Amino acid sequence: MSTASLTLPKGLPPLPLQSTQHSHITALASSLQTMSATSNSACSSCDGLSRRSRHLDSLTSPASETSALLALASSNLQSTSGALKDARDKFDTVADCEPAIERLFWGAREACKEVAMHAERQGRGGVLPVSMKRLVDGSSNKSGGEGTMSLLKPRQNNDTMSPLTEQELYAGADAMEIVRDAHGYFAKRVEWRSTKETMADLERVHFIGVDAMGLLVTGHLTGAGAAVRRKVDAPPAPDTNKKSSGQRRSSVRVTAAERAEETAAKTRDRLQEALQNRDLMKSVGEYEEYLPLSTRVVRELRAIFECLGGMHSDGNSLLLSASSMPSYIPPPEPSLPPGGKVLRTEKVGSGHYTQTTMQSLKTGFPQLDSYGEARRSVAYASVDGYCRQLRTARKKLMPPDGSAGSAIALAQIVDSAARDAVRCIEHTMVVVSGEKSVYRCVVSPTSSSHQNDESGPQYQRALSGCYSFVVSAAVDRLLDLIEYTFLREAGCSINLGSVGDGGAGPGNSEMDIRAAGSAAAAGLRIVDGVRML
Repeated sequence: MSTASLTLPKGLPPLPLQSTQHSHITALASSLQTMSATSNSACSSCDGLSRRSRHLDSLTSPASETSALLALASSNLQSTSGALKDARDKFDTVADCEPAIERLFWGAREACKEVAMHAERQGRGGVLPVSMKRLVDGSSNKSGGEGTMSLLKPRQNNDTMSPLTEQELYAGADAMEIVRDAHGYFAKRVEWRSTKETMADLERVHFIGVDAMGLLVTGHLTGAGAAVRRKVDAPPAPDTNKKSSGQRRSSVRVTAAERAEETAAKTRDRLQEALQNRDLMKSVGEYEEYLPLSTRVVRELRAIFECLGGMHSDGNSLLLSASSMPSYIPPPEPSLPPGGKVLRTEKVGSGHYTQTTMQSLKTGFPQLDSYGEARRSVAYASVDGYCRQLRTARKKLMPPDGSAGSAIALAQIVDSAARDAVRCIEHTMVVVSGEKSVYRCVVSPTSSSHQNDESGPQYQRALSGCYSFVVSAAVDRLLDLIEYTFLREAGCSINLGSVGDGGAGPGNSEMDIRAAGSAAAAGLRIVDGVRML
């Protein structure tokens, strides 16, 4: 509707249209000015906030960098604190571990001394290892003598020493592991001032522990005795399956009395039948093999071999650090002579054939040396005691005036000596078999756990050397007995004064035909026994 058509009510004055529009425009302009002012104020406020934000950022950036540096410093301090604590623990290793290792040494020394004195009271002191003899005598030596005693703190005279327990042995073994770890720790930090002195203390404590474990191995394996025991003589059972009365089944044991009167034919038949039935060890000897070690002793010995088995050696002693390994390590001693020929160096009847088996064992591993020395003395004593027992029994059957009498009596004496020689061969086989059972029980389990070590080949060679050292003592005694039987008992040492028979004996005179026949029969019987066995 246009303004021209508008009509006003009657009685009212007319409205000015232009003034109304002007007021609206004025109000709108005022609002626009207000909005412009507000916008300008907001923009200035935003600019101020931006300036303040930039200023605040310039203030907080150095604080953030400082905070990162502080965090890194805190981490470094924690690492340094851990290293210092670890170093402090390593420096305190000697003070922490020395009491346990000293307790192990004194306990092992007392146990070894008790075994030695018990053997002395029983009259078996002559077969003890050298280290145990010196313990009884009170003289000094490297094992348990002034070499180790000078490294220990003096004990009070009123200190009572209780027997060494199994847990104390394990504590000593753990202490030695800690000592080795500490030594390796300082070996990597040789630039420290106190490293040299600390490593010397660690080596001193470790030497005491190695000596203690060697003494304990010697005491246990010597006190255990021979690895054979006498068979229980069963009553002879008749054998109806054999036509010959001189043959019997291998399942029937031959008593000691029957062996003392066994002829060469019966011995050959018995051994041949045992070989056919593959039960030779059940048919030979008056003794049988058995393990003379208790369960606790086996556990302790295995713990010692596990503790010392994988360590490095320079051929003379154990090394705490592999970095000091020499380029060449000598083989175990004693070794075979040049050419591999073993010649007699001792007198016939002296109890030894060659001086090689009388030397000290040096494999570079003290636990193997202690094992070899201990079991060598036990094996030799077992064979030597049996040989002396048979010789004493044979002397009781000789005429009291010492004369051989007739040629028949002489032949019987020679045949009896040959029979006893074959019995000694059988007994030596049983002794060697028993020593093999001891080796397999104590030493052999540790060989597989150290095959991959750096000292693995050297340790394997030392294992073979120590077992050969034990067996060679028994074989050495047997060789001397065989030659004594043939040269002295059979009287065949004619013009053989240069072989070490002393030059005096019944064989220095000429033999008649009967004596020569008896000697030949005795020699053939011994050879036949060696061939069968």
